[in-house]
Amino acid sequence: MTGDAGVMLLGATAWRLHQLLVDQFIASFKTAPEELVRGRIRRGQTLDAATYVGIQQARNAMMPALDARMAKLDALVLPTLPILAPRIDAVQAEDVFLRTNALLLRNP
Repeated sequence: MTGDAGVMLLGATAWRLHQLLVDQFIASFKTAPEELVRGRIRRGQTLDAATYVGIQQARNAMMPALDARMAKLDALVLPTLPILAPRIDAVQAEDVFLRTNALLLRNP
């Protein structure tokens, strides 16, 4: 599964889980990052069902190999973020926010 597929899956899942709360919750904030988050979540509604199912199938096909590689491990310890989280005032520009947000979501 490519990084783009993961981002699409994340967006579609976020939309499905949070669609009823997006306007209520995020609309209560009036700064640029929250507006950008709302936009990213809303884009998740555009992923068609066939693509969503295909991404899920690719993910499910990889799971047995991952499980086999991890079978003898007691723990898997990975960093949650590749960089320190930036200050909100450092990510006000949309391009900076989107690039930084994609980087921060990469690991989890």
